Amino acid sequence: LRVARRVAQLLKGVDQMNILLVEDLESKANKVAEAVCSICGEKTVITRASSVASGLRALSKTQFDLLLLDLVLPLRDGGKPQKASGTELLGEIVDGTSARKPTHIICLTQYPDQADVLDTRIQLGLAHIVKYDERSAEWRDALEAKCRYILGRLKEADTYPADFLADVAVLTSAPV
Repeated sequence: LRVARRVAQLLKGVDQMNILLVEDLESKANKVAEAVCSICGEKTVITRASSVASGLRALSKTQFDLLLLDLVLPLRDGGKPQKASGTELLGEIVDGTSARKPTHIICLTQYPDQADVLDTRIQLGLAHIVKYDERSAEWRDALEAKCRYILGRLKEADTYPADFLADVAVLTSAPV
């Protein structure tokens, strides 16, 4: 109940949260979409893609607040899932010019070995990884925390002036 109230407070003034869910398994996509909608509420718009190609098409047309990306996807709709194909999409987002860069990226995988493929990009803070296991609530908790953060950022964007003196702030720590 406290979470629901907090989410409702965060959503005041936020028009909508735009999410791209790139997942080829219907049952997993439905569970993830249900989790996101229960966290983010009615003001959530989820666009669904089921392959690398359809994900890139969606990213070329729309700016998303959050990309939920499966790491094992078919390259084209109707194809067979390929290991590390999700990393190809992530590479195009980071290094390419055809896709609009989503504000936040969460990679979902039910294959533990796929998490290692993203190690460098995760260390750079470009993406977060959530290990999906339908028998566990951990993936849902991680997704909830990230969605709450994004909703908070969207709310802040409505209340703070857009003309900052810098685009990036670097914080360091020095011994005292």
